Amino acid sequence: MSEKVVIPREVAEAIEYLRGNGIYNKYILANSLESYGDTRCNIRQTVFKFAEKDFLTLANAVLNGYTVEQTPEDKVREYFERLRKEAQPSCGNCVEDRVRASVACQAVEFTLNTLGIKIEGVNA
Repeated sequence: MSEKVVIPREVAEAIEYLRGNGIYNKYILANSLESYGDTRCNIRQTVFKFAEKDFLTLANAVLNGYTVEQTPEDKVREYFERLRKEAQPSCGNCVEDRVRASVACQAVEFTLNTLGIKIEGVNA
């Protein structure tokens, strides 16, 4: 079996939407080769645009599975959650490590707030 590929969240959501509506893999791939000018077909258009750039990755994702590409927000949230866990006394870290993690959490929040960026689970 092939290794799972990484695809953008919107493409993964489009594939799951199509599957949820009874559209099988071969039809997802066949329809990905056609553009839909109708703006009501945003789901199919999303799949088509990705297929235009990288049909082999789309085919691999549909047939072998995929993981969803992390957004920059996802990466910051994951980092922040790891720091928050390290800052907890129950984590088993020494006091210096807990303080470092706590200060790093504050720095992340300060930076995001200064830049006017809100990330759910971090500073929103």
